[in-house]
Amino acid sequence: MKKKSMMAVTLIQPWAWAIAHAGKRLENRSWQTHVWPDRLAIHAGGKLDKGGVLMLRKAGIDAPLPIVRSAVVAVARVDGVIHAEPDVDDEQRFWWRGPLAWRLADVVPLRKPIPCSGAQGLWQLPTTVEREVEHQVAELMYETPVCAVCGGEGECAIAGQLCGRDCCSGRYRWLAG
Repeated sequence: MKKKSMMAVTLIQPWAWAIAHAGKRLENRSWQTHVWPDRLAIHAGGKLDKGGVLMLRKAGIDAPLPIVRSAVVAVARVDGVIHAEPDVDDEQRFWWRGPLAWRLADVVPLRKPIPCSGAQGLWQLPTTVEREVEHQVAELMYETPVCAVCGGEGECAIAGQLCGRDCCSGRYRWLAG
């Protein structure tokens, strides 16, 4: 059975940065999604919301400038959708804008943003970008490097071919994620 491609959502900066580095666990949207058990890539779009940067600064949150754009910066899971402000946890109320928000969990910021063009709505990551995301997530989630792409036998679990990385030499042990 072929593995589903990782989906992504593009956010204007500094909001992708805020998810990755400032504890933002709500993604305000005008459209609903379902609970997302798989990882969702958080993509920083090419645009910058200067008013958002000022809003964060007034709240004592300093987003770095220049800020990464047009790159995947984190992964997360959508573990719920909030439909009304009273349902927002106190520590997340600052991030609420409505009309609804996706509640994010298991956020993993990437050590090195992965350049990639984005799109509106939910979209599929290109295979090469997905492979790099999976490698970084695996390295961040386990104390010893663990390959999320190959089974250590040289066959890539995603592409069904050699991925050309050190992990395909079999030096990392495989952990199903």
